[in-house]
Amino acid sequence: MTDDPDRNRLELAEQARSILARTAPDFDFPAIADAGTATGLLSRQEAEALRLYGTMPEWLAAQLTPQDQQSLQIPTRELVPGHKAALVAPSRNYVHGNLLDGFRSGAVDVQPVVLTEGGPSRHYVSNFRKLSMAGGEIIPQMTDRNGRPLAPFLAATEPVHLPGHTFVGVVEGSAIYTHWLLDTLPRLLFLRSNGYDLANFDNFLFATVSQNFHRESLADLGIDLKKVFTRQSLGHDFSVDSFSAVSNPRTRFSVNPCVYDSVRDFFGLEETTRHAERRIFISRMGASKRRITNEEAVVRLLAEEGFEVIGLENHTISEVGKIMSEASHVIAPHGAGLANLIFCPAGTKVLELFNAHLSMEYWIICQQRGLEYYPFEALAPNGFPLDQEKIRSMGFIERNSHDLFVDVEKIKGFLSFSDFLSAR
Repeated sequence: MTDDPDRNRLELAEQARSILARTAPDFDFPAIADAGTATGLLSRQEAEALRLYGTMPEWLAAQLTPQDQQSLQIPTRELVPGHKAALVAPSRNYVHGNLLDGFRSGAVDVQPVVLTEGGPSRHYVSNFRKLSMAGGEIIPQMTDRNGRPLAPFLAATEPVHLPGHTFVGVVEGSAIYTHWLLDTLPRLLFLRSNGYDLANFDNFLFATVSQNFHRESLADLGIDLKKVFTRQSLGHDFSVDSFSAVSNPRTRFSVNPCVYDSVRDFFGLEETTRHAERRIFISRMGASKRRITNEEAVVRLLAEEGFEVIGLENHTISEVGKIMSEASHVIAPHGAGLANLIFCPAGTKVLELFNAHLSMEYWIICQQRGLEYYPFEALAPNGFPLDQEKIRSMGFIERNSHDLFVDVEKIKGFLSFSDFLSAR
């Protein structure tokens, strides 16, 4: 380390360049994060983002991106128009401190869903890093900020080749049910609704198809698993003879409502105005994280109010959709099971339980589907309140993995004195 901050940054960039060249195409981002931490040039948050997601600070990404890097502008076709989504912040009742600060009233400009198609090309598809190139030039609409600096380091590596026409559908986090249901599946549905016969594709490239919900959806679409290839099994780096790719249907978790409609219709669940009466509690006891440590006590209380316990892992998507379409009330810990709120009829009341981690995702679904949303803060797994300062110092994975303890008396008071149990 010198007293010259610009020189220190140049030296770290040179280290990063050497690491990327040596470790392509798998790219050892943790090693770059360690180097940046050791020199004090990266904050804890920056190092964590680099280690987990390959997200570099802008100054480092700029240092690694060649100044003469060219972009290849490929025409796109709009499949779904843009949309303005209005959001109204939820009540802060039963939530401590500033945990709902991100839940603000306002509007989101949802980007159009577009189709990009091209010929011979190369695609580096990692979780949070996308880079697509044709003829040595970057395809900008399929390349993100995290992927762009990697272009020079792929020159010496040999990609996996997929002959014929390929659907490039690698989506961040699509091993998780929510991201498959709302970020991946709609892309295929929009291709189909715009006249594409999926049987004519030679290859389908996804992040993974390891879960039952992946295989169920693909079977319902008539996609032969012999045509399916995954980043999980083959790595990050692919070349294709030609491709089709569809952009993300969601913008900051908001969508054009036709995204939800397409998924509901696909699973045979048309919009209904019939009276729904089922009270549903979604259990996460079969999950590896965010379980309720005193679930038996919670279930006993909720049973007195007519709630039935549903373990979603025991059902197909169609079965879950039918259950949710009959729900007047839903209570669940934060988790992917709440993606099934898209199947609920308008007016359904939703109580989301959380402690160290809460995202806006399911509140936004409630907003856009006309459901009533209530956030409810739980305790640490041992039954004590979480230290708010400690939460702020946690990394994302640690926050996201916390089990919950639900104060039964507190939730009993909520059910007694709020309007949550009133008729929908």
